[in-house]
Amino acid sequence: MHRGEIRATAEHAAYCFDALLHHLHDTDGREKDKVVAKERMEEREVKMKGVSCPLFVTWNKKLGIGVEEKDSSGYTLRGCIGTFEPKPLDRGLREYAVIRWVG
Repeated sequence: MHRGEIRATAEHAAYCFDALLHHLHDTDGREKDKVVAKERMEEREVKMKGVSCPLFVTWNKKLGIGVEEKDSSGYTLRGCIGTFEPKPLDRGLREYAVIRWVG
């Protein structure tokens, strides 16, 4: 359990991408890429062990050329999932990254 403020970092975002790549390569047979993603995840998990907190994962999708934008960001919401209940950070990010992308 972690007490105090935790903010999302680039490391957390990279972890979510690796979790998604690991999942996708598990289904497409690209074993080498799956292993690389898993190794990167394991390196990052060391820093997250023992940390539990509320968390949310949001995926944004880059809009294509010529697509009308509602704002100037160039991105649109692909999906968001989260919880206010404390959840182990490593497991929560991994699960939510995959669930929100494929779901």
